[in-house]
Amino acid sequence: MARLIPKTDISQIEPLSERDVARALVSGLDDTWTLFHSYSWLRSPSAKLLEGEADFVMLHPQFGMLIVEVKGGAIRYPGDQVWVQSGRDMKQSPFEQARKNMHALESQVLERTDWKQLPCPFGYAVVFPDCEFSGTLPPGVHQSIIAGARDSEPGRKTKTGPGALGNRPSPSPRQL
Repeated sequence: MARLIPKTDISQIEPLSERDVARALVSGLDDTWTLFHSYSWLRSPSAKLLEGEADFVMLHPQFGMLIVEVKGGAIRYPGDQVWVQSGRDMKQSPFEQARKNMHALESQVLERTDWKQLPCPFGYAVVFPDCEFSGTLPPGVHQSIIAGARDSEPGRKTKTGPGALGNRPSPSPRQL
């Protein structure tokens, strides 16, 4: 079982989509994984203060760091760089959010060490736990960094880590 930081009762995590992903990650990964939920970051690389929050930061001594953005509800991409979540336009692409968080955390580590690059693999992914995305993806997005409801079928290994969502039940009609 993976370690979740902060140590919290998973049933109290909001929103429901993040709760479901947290439950699946914690129970589906072994104890070599450390998961940070709702990881806030703050940087000041210049006069402008930058801040953000990663839904999940997954750390593993061999596999490295994976930043995961979770978007619940029905997700679609009709084009023109606008993503729609449950009928409403999103302010920002979930992939741009995850990518921004990944680079911000990478920069924080490099600023605080004498490393020129991270000594481990790192990347980002987006999880749509309540739906299965299909259709044309925007430039810069590849299917390999997306996990959806189908990836949560019992026993199925996902793209976000070995068995990451393997125990999550299929979404109910309420979730769709």
